[in-house]
Amino acid sequence: MKRCLRLIITLLLVAVTSLQLQAKKHPFVMEGKKWVYCDDYGNKTVTYVIHGDTIVSGEAFMKMFRSENGEEFTYFGAVQEQGKKVYIIYADEETKGLVYDFNDTPESHETLANGMILDVGLDCKQEYDSELYNRIRYTFPHSSDDPNMTIYISALEGFGGLEIDLLTRNVSETNSSLIACYENGEYLFNVYDTYSWDRHLWNSAVNSLVKEGKQWNYRAENFFGDGYDFEFFIEGDTLIGNKAYKKLYTIDEPRYNSSEPVYCGALREERTAEAIAVDFVRAGHENVELLYNFSPLLGDKFYYGEKYGTVTELDEITVRGIKRNRIKLVVTDEDSPWPNSEDATGYWVEGIGSSAGLLTPVDFISWGNSDHLLSVYENGDVVFTGSDFDGSSPTGISDSQYDVSAERMQGVYDLQGRRVMKMKSTENNSSFSTLRSSFPQKGVYIVSGRKYVVK
Repeated sequence: MKRCLRLIITLLLVAVTSLQLQAKKHPFVMEGKKWVYCDDYGNKTVTYVIHGDTIVSGEAFMKMFRSENGEEFTYFGAVQEQGKKVYIIYADEETKGLVYDFNDTPESHETLANGMILDVGLDCKQEYDSELYNRIRYTFPHSSDDPNMTIYISALEGFGGLEIDLLTRNVSETNSSLIACYENGEYLFNVYDTYSWDRHLWNSAVNSLVKEGKQWNYRAENFFGDGYDFEFFIEGDTLIGNKAYKKLYTIDEPRYNSSEPVYCGALREERTAEAIAVDFVRAGHENVELLYNFSPLLGDKFYYGEKYGTVTELDEITVRGIKRNRIKLVVTDEDSPWPNSEDATGYWVEGIGSSAGLLTPVDFISWGNSDHLLSVYENGDVVFTGSDFDGSSPTGISDSQYDVSAERMQGVYDLQGRRVMKMKSTENNSSFSTLRSSFPQKGVYIVSGRKYVVK
């Protein structure tokens, strides 16, 4: 009887381990996995290691041991990996609690084994050892004197918390960073290494350029500083070659002699392990153009018209709490006398487009005319401004002018975020047509997050 029981347990453990290894090369729960965390002051290090199997309430677990500052290891608890979730039963406890949820769509709020309740979501996918792993973003209030300040920390599938120790039972000890991760004595990486990886595939639900209702506001200026404002926006779907695209429109009266929206073409974004590609089919054409690749390699070249751009730098920027890939390009003409001139340099930002213009991605050299991004809206909220590309504002407009707050919803605004008419909150529900007579000039206005055209 005992022999049969041991055989069943062995088969169960083998099956669980096999499933984990099939899922990823580097599962979280495996024999010999080891983590070393250190607090922000360097005063305390904590080491966790997995060694040995156990059965708790008929389920297969592995044993985890813990050491502080190099002292003797003591039994810490039993850990288990089910799919993309990691559970623990702490020593002297019987209840299984959640430590990590690495699913593509984790629960919006997670209650962890140590009692923490965190807002959680998919941040990006990161490549390691030729495989893609989910990186999860956790949000929780800062412990400083500023009650409105929040902290964003992350955990990597198969490896755990990067800037935080979520294994610990003591919540006060969570503010520690991963300084080393090992498998069977082999060093893998630390929290700083993860930020130097070249390929980051961010969450398409957050960072997609192609979204219903997305809006770009621009300022077109000539050599003398004269100019006007125009916009692009996405509205509606279409099929091209049996693939789904989103329709792109512009309101650009000087160029099209119309204040009505003009159809520009169709956009489609596709994310793979090799690229974050945005395809464009221009109005009246059938050819598919690669408009952007937001996950290029250094040295890649992109050719448009008579100019080509060369990728010279790859990094990340965080704007309004969202991380995005940023690509720096040097652009030259075929016979340009200054191939490395800073005047021929610009940026692409994932989900936003080019600092040269949405549909002119490498036109950074301008002979007398230029387009400057003012703002990008999603669901009535500003997610990016022209000053966010490189930290300086080419238009001289500050972020405060784009603050979409409750007060903003009680008024009429132009495309530059300036309030041109104040309304009482009760008037927001009235028809915009009743307010047309109050406007001194025609144009495009935003009321309660929606666009209206006054002819």
